[in-house]
Parts: sequence; structure tokens; C-alpha cells
Amino acid sequence: MELSGKNLRKRQQYKCKLQELIRNRFRLEYLGQLREQTKKIRNTREFKVGEIVIVEVPNQKRLNWPLGKILEVFPGKDGTVRLTRVKTKNGELLRPVQRLYALEVQAPLGDNLREKQACEIEHVKKTTPQQDVIHPEELEVSGQNSSPEEKPKTTRLGRKIRNPQRLNI
Repeated sequence: MELSGKNLRKRQQYKCKLQELIRNRFRLEYLGQLREQTKKIRNTREFKVGEIVIVEVPNQKRLNWPLGKILEVFPGKDGTVRLTRVKTKNGELLRPVQRLYALEVQAPLGDNLREKQACEIEHVKKTTPQQDVIHPEELEVSGQNSSPEEKPKTTRLGRKIRNPQRLNI
């Protein structure tokens, strides 16, 4: 197939038209229904921390509204959530729930992984007897293998210490 200026122009026009059709269909079908569904269930559903939402921006098209993740919720006097702190790519915002539209996507539950690991380490420290704990500075550097009768040595975090097996080559 020979590419000429006329064929390239037609192909470019076709590509632009196809992109516009897909964008319009997405805007009408998905975002429109999402907004309608959110209005219907707004009274029965409360936003939770870690939820992914679309943040309404009044002067922009719905297609250009940013995605955000709820960091904190602020309940009113009656206990229902009225205000949320939302993290977007441009920073953190305070937005009322009327300006948020929930997606079907939920954030993974492992967001506070470092906090969970810190709690586990504290738990290990509390449950590990202090007489078996050997600090890394006190470890021997010699190449002697430990006999099986000896009690396994552990680090201060509770991990077992094994002597390396070396090949005598």
C-alpha cells in the first residue's frame, strides 16, 4: 500500500473522529451514569478513608475532573460525613461530600504498611526473651559451624541466625 498525502490526511481525520466518538461515549455513558447513581445512593452510603473518588471542579468538564483518594472524613453533629480531606495529584483538598463521586475502585488495604510492620516488630520485641537476644555487634565472625545441640541464636528482632555453609573448594 502506497502512502500518499491524501491517504495520510484521511487516516488522520479518521483517527481524530474515532477519538472524539470514544470520548463522547465515555462522557455520556460512564460519567453520566456514575453521577446519577451517586445521587440516588448518596443518603444510604458514606465515604470511607482510602476510597477513590472523582472530585468535582465547577469550571471544568466532567472528563477533566481529577481523581482523588479520601484521607480523612469529618462527620457532622448528627454523625453523618459532611466533609472530607482528599489527596489529588496536585495536593490535598477539603471537599464536601456533595462534590465527590465515588468510583467502584477501592484502595488496597496495605496503605499503612510501615505502621503495621512497626507494630509487628514491637510485638516480636515483647515476646522474645531477652537472654536469647544477641546484638549484631556481638556476633562471632568465625567460620565455625554450630552444633545441633546448641540453642539457635536470634537477633534482637527475633530472626534465627544460621552460620553460613561454605564449600571447601
